[in-house]
Amino acid sequence: MDKGKKYILNSIWFVFIIGTVFHFVYDLTGKNFFIGLLVPINESIWEHTKLTTIPILLYYIGITLFKSNIDKKRFLSSMILAIIFNILFIPGAYYLFKGGLAIEGLVIDISIFIVSIILSSLLALHFYDRANRVLPNFVSIFISIIVLITYIVLTIVPPEVPIFEDPKTYTYGIENS
Repeated sequence: MDKGKKYILNSIWFVFIIGTVFHFVYDLTGKNFFIGLLVPINESIWEHTKLTTIPILLYYIGITLFKSNIDKKRFLSSMILAIIFNILFIPGAYYLFKGGLAIEGLVIDISIFIVSIILSSLLALHFYDRANRVLPNFVSIFISIIVLITYIVLTIVPPEVPIFEDPKTYTYGIENS
């Protein structure tokens, strides 16, 4: 098996472990403002997308920087696809279960997290293996930077809409966490 494919499959474990740790990091660091820009600061649906998005970015960029035996364009393009999938899937699945099926709870939340990681990795793997066109590296890096900036801005000044509301405190953003 191609090294890039192995790295993509290994990302499942990395994202699961780091994402799980990320869930607790903000509180464990005494609600450090800078840490909160990249890890969930509350229980909002949007903040929970950080559990997968930031570990995916860390993993794929780390592999790209430190491993030379992969097709970097395909690898980074696969990363962008995995990130976009997670950002859309997590809220979509949550609202499907909560709003559409009136089912919610910790088991559903954890299942969405796990399924999102697995499906995004399989999608990235499929893309890496079969894509005829890939993004130039600078485009993948640019999109990654835009994603990071978006997370930072929406952590500091989120719009007051349900996806950004902490369901425990009914507040928004880092200043209220």
